[in-house]
Amino acid sequence: MKMNKIHNILFSSVAASLLLTGCADNFDTSYDVNKPESVALDELTRPYDVLKSYAANMKLGANLSLSDLNTVGTAYTTVLANFNEVNLTDAFSHASNVADDGTINVSSAEDAVQKVIDNGVSLYGGILFSPTSYNKAVVAEATKDTWVEGTAAENHQVFDFEDEEIGKTFGTDKYSKVADDPTGTKGKSLFNKQKAKFIEFPVTLPDGCNLSNLNTLTFDYYSSNVKKEVLVRVKVGDTTKEIKKLDTPTAAKTWETLSVDFSKVDLTELFTTDELQSNDITIVICQGANPQQVYVDNIDVYTSYNNPGYYVPRADEEKAADVKKTLYAYADSVINHYGTQINTWTVAANLLDDLFGDLKSSEGSAEDGEFYPNDYLGENYVVDLCKHIHEKNPDVKLFYSESGGLLGGDGTKLEAMVNIVKQWNEAGAKIEGIDVKVDLPYNTASLADTKAAYDDLLGKLKVTGLQIRLSDMNVFLADASGASLNLSSVTAEEMKGMSDLYTYMVSKYQEVIPEAQRYGLAFSSLNENGMYVGLWKNYNRRLTYIGVANGLQNKQTEW
Repeated sequence: MKMNKIHNILFSSVAASLLLTGCADNFDTSYDVNKPESVALDELTRPYDVLKSYAANMKLGANLSLSDLNTVGTAYTTVLANFNEVNLTDAFSHASNVADDGTINVSSAEDAVQKVIDNGVSLYGGILFSPTSYNKAVVAEATKDTWVEGTAAENHQVFDFEDEEIGKTFGTDKYSKVADDPTGTKGKSLFNKQKAKFIEFPVTLPDGCNLSNLNTLTFDYYSSNVKKEVLVRVKVGDTTKEIKKLDTPTAAKTWETLSVDFSKVDLTELFTTDELQSNDITIVICQGANPQQVYVDNIDVYTSYNNPGYYVPRADEEKAADVKKTLYAYADSVINHYGTQINTWTVAANLLDDLFGDLKSSEGSAEDGEFYPNDYLGENYVVDLCKHIHEKNPDVKLFYSESGGLLGGDGTKLEAMVNIVKQWNEAGAKIEGIDVKVDLPYNTASLADTKAAYDDLLGKLKVTGLQIRLSDMNVFLADASGASLNLSSVTAEEMKGMSDLYTYMVSKYQEVIPEAQRYGLAFSSLNENGMYVGLWKNYNRRLTYIGVANGLQNKQTEW
């Protein structure tokens, strides 16, 4: 196709072009500047054929969700028309197909998969295992220690104050003090001589025990006044509730044993659920407002409860066996179910940290919610996983994938990825390809550096000798720091620049990667979403569509 000069184009957020049009060998892109912009852009993009017509001998893929495939909407028809491969983004993660009890069901995607195949489009199976893809309950079960159930227990906590110093205070009331027994018969006791003051005594219940487990409270009681009932309260945090009004003491200035039966008290009516679970309580005892001296001794808090259960460490070998079983069971289910429909999978992805390129582990670069099988199976577990899959299906093609930290910098992570795949293959993994997520910023100030980093990436991937797949290919508008910018105010020149960057990405891939190593390219943000420019807007072609089409043909656009 011959590209002529385009004059005085003003690009706005509205573009219109029918996506499925025929191809013209020669066309004129010049137009009357007085034409509406939508008409001008339509005329500009219309001569291009669907993208896959320019893909030659490589895969040209696009990401779709299972929902997109089942809906058969514009996204579905656009992808099937323009691409020869579909990558199902959310259909085959471990978490999507394995229930909390370990039950595996991978059939949810079978109709959608067959529908794509019936339309003459192949499928890339996507990622089987990544640190974020596991059902957390299942891997937690595989790696847990042995649980020992708690046992029934009874406990008497008796406080006689004999080992306490005279004058020591208890509770929030400074007047609840340790004092000598006034009768001289019981040693030390707890004392409060203040009018209308209550004796307070804090109790910490045993582990596994809480307020709801109280059976009885028994105590010896001495009072100088017997005209009022003895009141018993329980305090939890800021909440104090009266539990029982006991009878008045039978005699003044004598010791008497009193008790409360908690089985006859509905604590649920008095305390909240959270308060009932507390094991820190305070016993409050007195008779009310009459002037008196009150002593309490031999406080016996009786509880019945279950001792808490506990874990007994399980042998590392047992955990490793269960982790392996979990991985292999899922791999078997997927490969067996889709073996005749999908032949290419990413066996594992994103196992390396961005800073040092080390294999992620719970002892190193752990992140919340991630699971690392190498903690149990060693760094070569991917080798054994690949061997197992190939035993099930010798013809299946396996890739390893990474994203983030591969472009620019000192190249540590990129080198680490190349080396570990080499290590795995030398050990017999037979990984046939490397998949790399490519997300490039467009900013004129850093454009040369962006291209140089991309060139370096391709050069180092080439020397692996493996199939190379570039996926999630995106261009985004960026500021000088590389942070993405919203496209609401994108200029005409920036649109042309992003289109040219797409051209560079696609053509450079074909230039650097030998044909025998070119698995293909895959795009993710196809429809402009405010941050990623995409190739369509409202599924009408954008200038970036021209950039990709020309890149596939190794042609530069003449603006």
